[in-house]
Parts: sequence; structure tokens; C-alpha cells
Amino acid sequence: KMPVETRRGVNRRAAENKRRFFKGCSILAGLAALVTAGWMLAHKAFYDNPEFMLQHVETVTDGTLTKQEILKTAQVPAAINLLEINLAGIDARLRERSQVKDVRVRRKVPDTLEITVWERTPVAWLGFQGADLDKRQNGVLLDETGYAICCHTLYRDFYDFPVILVPRDVISEFVLFGERVDIPSVDAALRLVKLWPSHSPGHATSLSA
Repeated sequence: KMPVETRRGVNRRAAENKRRFFKGCSILAGLAALVTAGWMLAHKAFYDNPEFMLQHVETVTDGTLTKQEILKTAQVPAAINLLEINLAGIDARLRERSQVKDVRVRRKVPDTLEITVWERTPVAWLGFQGADLDKRQNGVLLDETGYAICCHTLYRDFYDFPVILVPRDVISEFVLFGERVDIPSVDAALRLVKLWPSHSPGHATSLSA
């Protein structure tokens, strides 16, 4: 026969389990208190430390974007602790500019934010057949791989870029700033641009795609 546990034994085992439960709860509460205290100390040492307030923003680019344009697009908050800056948000906003190819945003402790931008280099204009070929702000530029770039600032060098012409409906259907213009005839025209001899300043070369 299986031994029958007495009521006293049952009560003693229940009391032991209860003591173990409360002991475990006490240990967990102590650990939680230590974690909270550690977090508060770290927050006071770093997040509430005036030495970590943002004082400098360094910008580096290999293209034509100015520091003012980068800062305007990045929307870096003023009067903020360096450790509280949302680096991913700044990265995403900069990548929304069609001329931006890659971005690196990093903190330089204690008070500096560094923004490095790599830009797409335009080599040609994209226009539609039968249009006026005057270069203008907000026009469509292409880099050598066919990415469409919005011309935010009309630099003098841009005037001498060749123009690749496509039907008017192609512009509205296939062209999206920051995306590659995936049209075989445009790819072929860009290959010609790479091989095209330097044209004299002020002379626009047109290529029909």
C-alpha cells in the first residue's frame, strides 16, 4: 500500500512551499530594486548630465549638399542629450532625399553628433520629347546608374550635362525620385553618356531614348 500522508504532514509541506514562494518573491523584489537603482544612477550619470548635451553637429559629404541643407533635412533637435537622439530617425529622413545614396549617423561622446552623407553624382538630365530643354530647379537628373535625382539646387556645372529625351508619358509612369529609372533605352543612353567626349561648356547634347 502507498503510505497515506497525515494532515500534519500536508500542512507542514504547504507551509514550506509558502515560505519558498515568499522567499522567491523577496529575492525578485530585491533584484528589481537593484535594477531600478542602477538605471536611476545611469540615467543621472549620463542622461541628466549636462556634459552630454548636444553642442556640435559635424557634417561630412562627398557631394554638393551644404551643412545647412543636411541639418534642415535631418531635423536634429536642439537642446537635447546626445544619448537621447534618435539616430535611426535622422538616417531615415536623410535617405528621403533622392540625391542621398548612403548615410552614417553616430554619436561622438560627450557632446558631438557626426553625420556622413554619400551622394549620387548626376551625369545627365532626363526630359521629355518636344519640351523646352532649359535646365531648372526641381528638374530630373540621373546618376550613371539611372537613379532619378531631384534638382534642389541648380549648380552651374549642371547646365552642361547632356539631356536624355523620353516620351512625355514615360516621365509620369516610370520616374520616381530616389528610384532607378528602369527603362532599357535610358540605360543605353547613359552608357553613351559615359563614352561621350567632353562637350564644350554651354553646349547641350540631346540623346533620344
